[in-house]
Amino acid sequence: FPPVALRNSIMEWMSRGAVLGLYRSLLRAASAVPTENQRSLALHRIRDGFRKSKDINDEGQLRHLVMMGHTNLETLRIQSAHLKGVLTEDHDSVMDTMNTAQEAVIGADFWERRARGREEEEE
Repeated sequence: FPPVALRNSIMEWMSRGAVLGLYRSLLRAASAVPTENQRSLALHRIRDGFRKSKDINDEGQLRHLVMMGHTNLETLRIQSAHLKGVLTEDHDSVMDTMNTAQEAVIGADFWERRARGREEEEE
């Protein structure tokens, strides 16, 4: 085994690499957010969070923050994919769905009035 001082510096180096990799991954994921407001908010929160946490030396707290960062990364990726799907949804198909729903309501109203008319004729 390497001496304790060397092991600690290796662990620090590995932790630093993991944190920097997470930071870059978060920035890339934020850059993929399709709306400008959401993208700039995500980038601001990532940079601000890392800036506030840069002096943390406690290994347990650092692990917790890295785990939270990975969770936030997955959340950001999922939200980004969802927003892209919503924003790129075919406008015509949305309008067709709305028109079909409107026609169904109008049609139901027509048949209801017709049925009432027949009832009135029978009376």
